[in-house]
Amino acid sequence: MTIRNSKPLLFSGLVIAMLTTSFNSFASTLTVKNDDTANIDIIIEPGEGSLTSSSHQIKDTIKPKEQKKIEVYKNQLGDVEIFSVTGKVKIPSIYNRCGGLFIDKNYKIVFVGSKAGGTICYSEPN
Repeated sequence: MTIRNSKPLLFSGLVIAMLTTSFNSFASTLTVKNDDTANIDIIIEPGEGSLTSSSHQIKDTIKPKEQKKIEVYKNQLGDVEIFSVTGKVKIPSIYNRCGGLFIDKNYKIVFVGSKAGGTICYSEPN
């Protein structure tokens, strides 16, 4: 068996690897902890968050006292560089959103129950 001119195949494989790396190179690793007593529905969306539903959202649910790592890639959020994380429980809260997060930084996000029954979001670079 003779293999002829394998260079084009090798070159195209390198191009595909570089494209895959560049599309996923802008990412944030979020360490999200639920210090609340209820399940929290997490919504990660582009920009500062909105009242209307965005087509580019990442959703997850975190149980009480649970911690999760969530990878957020720029292409998942419509190629924007700023995003927000919102925690939703049964009782609405105006402090349930951490906004102004940058896609190329890692964050620790903590949700804590409020006395009024909602949840409060705290974020810090990780």
